[in-house]
Amino acid sequence: MQNKGQKITYTTVSIDKETGNLVEKICKRYSLKKSEVVKLAFRYIDKANINSAESPESVKSELSKINKRQDDIIRFIRNYEEKELNPMIRATNSIAVRFDSVAKTLETLIISLLEKNLNTYNTVLQRISDQIKQHADVINNQGKQIGSLQQTQKKDNAKLLKLISLYADLAACGVMDGKRKENLKAIGNTEQEQAEAMKRYIREVSIPEYAKNFNKRLSAEDIKFYGKIHFNRDRSDNRLNMHCHLIVSHKDQSNKVKISPLTNHRNTKKDVITGGFDRTTLFQEAEKGFDELFGYNWQLSETFEY
Repeated sequence: MQNKGQKITYTTVSIDKETGNLVEKICKRYSLKKSEVVKLAFRYIDKANINSAESPESVKSELSKINKRQDDIIRFIRNYEEKELNPMIRATNSIAVRFDSVAKTLETLIISLLEKNLNTYNTVLQRISDQIKQHADVINNQGKQIGSLQQTQKKDNAKLLKLISLYADLAACGVMDGKRKENLKAIGNTEQEQAEAMKRYIREVSIPEYAKNFNKRLSAEDIKFYGKIHFNRDRSDNRLNMHCHLIVSHKDQSNKVKISPLTNHRNTKKDVITGGFDRTTLFQEAEKGFDELFGYNWQLSETFEY
C-alpha cells in the first residue's frame, strides 16, 4: 500500500485499438480505471505463471482435459473400492457377525452361570439363615437357663444368709460355745495344733475343692492364694474365734486362666464362657472333706444342707 506522502511514478504502455477497446469494456463492467485493470491483469498473469507468448488453448480442449482427469479419478476410486475398500467392508462385516455371535454365546453362558450361581447363593443364604436361627434359639435357651440359675442362686444365697443369721443368733446366746470347743478339739488341743490342722485342711480340702469347682481342669497347684490364721476377732469377747483369712488370685499360676467364684455360670461347656462355679457344691464338699480329714460327725442341724 502506497503512503500518502510517497510519489508514484507512471509510465506509458502502447496498446493497439482492439486491446484498448477490451480495456474500456472491462473498466465499464467492473468500474475500474485503466491503470487498475492493467495492474490487476499483470498481477494475475504473474501469480498464475501464464506464458503470454503461448497461444491459449480452446475451451473444448480444456474441457476434454478436465473430463479425462475426472475419468481417471473415477477409475481410481472404483479400483480402490474393488481392491481395498470392498474387502475391508466385507472383513469388517464378517468380524461384526462373528462378534455378534460370540457376544450372544457369552450372554447365554453368563445368564446360565448367573442363574446357577443364584440358586447356589440362595441355598447358601438359606443355610446361613437356618444357622442364625439355630444360634438364636440356643442363645434364648441359654438366657432362660441363666435366668433360672440366677433364681436358684438367689434362693441358695437366701438360705445361706438365714443359716448365718441363725448361727449368729445362737452364738450370741452362748449356745454354740460348747460346739466350738468340741469342733476345735477335733482338730487339736492347743492353738499350735489347731493352726497346723487348719493349714492342712486348707491345703488338702478347701483349695483343691475350690480349684475343682471351676470345672476347668485346675488343681490346687494352679491356685495362687495367701492365708492368715487368727484366734480372735475385733469387738468380740468370745475366745473361741479361730478363723482364717484367704486372699485368692483371680488368675491361675500361669496368669492365663481367669477364675472368679462370683460368676453365675455353672459348668458351662458350649458358650463363650466355659466352666463356672457352684458355691453350693463347694460348701458341701468342704464340709464333707472336713469330716473325712478329722473324723468328725456333724449332727444334721449343724450341716450346710440343713
